[in-house]
Amino acid sequence: AELNFNASGRKVILGSFDISVDNILGADSLNYFKTTDTGSLVQSIANLDSFTFAVGLSSYNPVTITNRTGVSDSFSVYVYDEVYEGGFKGNGNALSSRPRIQCTWEIGKTKANGGSGVDFTFEWEVAKRKGGNPGILVNPTVNHYNRNTNTWEFASNTSKIRGQNYLTLSGYTGTFSPFAIGEDVSVLPVSLGDFKVKQEGNAGVLRWVTLSETNTEKTEILKSSDGIEWAKLGEVEAAGNSYATQGYEFTDKTLGSVNYYQLQFIDKDGAKEKSAVRMLVKQEPQTAWQVSVYPNPSFGEIYIETAKPCSYEIMNVEGKSIQKGEIRANKKIEGMGRGMYFIKCTAANSQETWTKFIVQ
Repeated sequence: AELNFNASGRKVILGSFDISVDNILGADSLNYFKTTDTGSLVQSIANLDSFTFAVGLSSYNPVTITNRTGVSDSFSVYVYDEVYEGGFKGNGNALSSRPRIQCTWEIGKTKANGGSGVDFTFEWEVAKRKGGNPGILVNPTVNHYNRNTNTWEFASNTSKIRGQNYLTLSGYTGTFSPFAIGEDVSVLPVSLGDFKVKQEGNAGVLRWVTLSETNTEKTEILKSSDGIEWAKLGEVEAAGNSYATQGYEFTDKTLGSVNYYQLQFIDKDGAKEKSAVRMLVKQEPQTAWQVSVYPNPSFGEIYIETAKPCSYEIMNVEGKSIQKGEIRANKKIEGMGRGMYFIKCTAANSQETWTKFIVQ
């Protein structure tokens, strides 16, 4: 049997039924077999042949299986949208604080796994990368749930190739069970949940939250006045090993006019990981020259009014320049994306004033 989605934008809902299709054409993020219950996509694969199981639930998460066991065998696949402590759908808590692809591939195989084993290529969409900042999944690897020990463990393999949205595991000779994508043994020390900087009085207060920590020793606070040259400002002791949320705080009493901050996490083996950069503009007491930004917050369109002609520069929270120009008295800015921004206005006498605004 052959099924051609033909760019129809349709999904075949399996429910509790298994289905076998010899050839699938036109499968993509809008056209796939949706595994809403226990039903699987089933296919017999001859030795040295490959088949792409075009499955997904909330998004397209196909897996291509190459059979190198020496004999033809029947494989079945369905997926669900999370990774659980107990391996199977809804079994135990979701591993929501772990760096992972938010998907489990339940793969079955009729015969024992022999010969040169099986090759897999797992694919996912960017939104499936979970566990801290987007991209925190630095060194993804395949994990499988061991039914004998009731634990997740790294899948035995001979080689691994990974890209931004896929991972190929070759020569798998282990047992078949739930498979998931998580961090490798060389996982960097911290999964960072949030990092904010705020002026309180004449000091800058850094607050951050970690979702998980592995073998962490300390966090160094790095500071820069230009975002290029950095120096260590201080450090705080880390939790060591934790899969619970941990909150930290550090106070900088030496604020300059513009301050860039970055966290550097260091584990006990010397592995290092840096956070994104945050910028803090020191707010001075109000002077006669003020710049008004309204509405604030806005929905992408703002108006700038200034009491004197000036040049302006809009920057994001990391200090990246977004837009520059000149203002005589007022100016309309359109098309700003969601986020927090700073406007630096510089008058002819080099006098500067800074204003913050938010786009919702």
